[in-house]
Amino acid sequence: MPYGQASGQGYNDPVNTRVIIIAPGQGDGVFLYNPTPGLNNLIASLVSTATQDPYGNPVRSNGLEIQPIGDTGQKVFVGLASGGQGFLAYFSGDAIENDAGFIEGFEGGVGAGRFLALNIDSPQLNVAGHTDRVIQEMNSPNAGGTSSANGEFIYQDTVVAGHQTAYWDSSGFNIRSGTVNGVVPGTGTVAIPGVAESWHGMSLLNGWSNLGTPGGPDAKYRMLSTNEVQVIGAITNGATSGTSQIATLPAGYSPPNTQRRGVTVTATNAYAATAITPLLRLNSAGALTLVNLPAGTTSIEFECKFPMDA
Repeated sequence: MPYGQASGQGYNDPVNTRVIIIAPGQGDGVFLYNPTPGLNNLIASLVSTATQDPYGNPVRSNGLEIQPIGDTGQKVFVGLASGGQGFLAYFSGDAIENDAGFIEGFEGGVGAGRFLALNIDSPQLNVAGHTDRVIQEMNSPNAGGTSSANGEFIYQDTVVAGHQTAYWDSSGFNIRSGTVNGVVPGTGTVAIPGVAESWHGMSLLNGWSNLGTPGGPDAKYRMLSTNEVQVIGAITNGATSGTSQIATLPAGYSPPNTQRRGVTVTATNAYAATAITPLLRLNSAGALTLVNLPAGTTSIEFECKFPMDA
């Protein structure tokens, strides 16, 4: 019907008028006004190519746009881009806004590499030096079944270059850059750099026992926030030499390869300066073993760290 004509019943209410208009020619589309058709009374539009309605209200093409009365600039737009992307955008109407924040769905890749994606883009400002934004990408597995569902966190800088800061898939959550903050135990709110876990006492083997106070700390271990296992202790075994396992650390506290660290030895016999250095060895099975002990060793003191990725 030509624009300016009300459709249906109840639209002639002078207090609460709603009018739907289909306009031929300039401003083709479906428009909803309140209280009557006119400038600044447009509250919704659905158009394909028009950039304004018959009364000069600006509209966005290829979608549905909803706005409050008075054209405050605040608008929600649901549309379909020429490339086939569907999106939902919010325009704030603020002068500092360069681009709206939006949710976008699309299909990417070709052939067996095809996948479906849903992105969330933050608003972008026009403030000099601060036109950066952040993006969250969520992707389906590909058509060929060679990838799992996955997601990414992207930082887009002021020259529109994207930088992946983290991603997640079937392998877990992976941080590419940045820092990890923990929460101070007992507060639940205060964030600080990640902290080490509490100490765990070692179950000593082969006759080894803690020296006790004032000899030094009991033998114990813990995982650090740096992905290292720290061990410490002062232990005794009467008199021994050579190689002796002192404990077995549980799963998750052993490196993929054997690592060795120096220790302090107390022995009843003189120890030649050219002798092999006594060491504390941790292997992939979690066996914590003293090696190269001189004859007559009576006690050992150690404090060292073993990275879990070496």
